[in-house]
Amino acid sequence: MVDKSYMLEKPPGPSPAKRYLDQVVVPFAMDVAGAGEVAVQNLSQRTGVRPAVLVGGMAGGVALLVVLAVRRGRRPALAH
Repeated sequence: MVDKSYMLEKPPGPSPAKRYLDQVVVPFAMDVAGAGEVAVQNLSQRTGVRPAVLVGGMAGGVALLVVLAVRRGRRPALAH
C-alpha cells in the first residue's frame, strides 16, 4: 500500500554506466549512423545507383573479407 511519504521520496537515479550509455555512446552511434546515411545518399546521387544496392554491395564486401580472414586464420602452419 502507498503511504504519504511515497510521493516525497525521490527514487534513485540511473547508474553511472546507464547515464554514460545514454549521454555518450548512443548520441555518438546516432551521429555515425547519420553520417553513413548521408554518405550513401550522396554516393547514390553521384553514381545513379540505388542506395539499397550500394548498402548491399558494401555488406557483401565486408562479409567476403570476414570469411577470407577467418579462412586464412585456420590454415595449418607449414612444418619446417
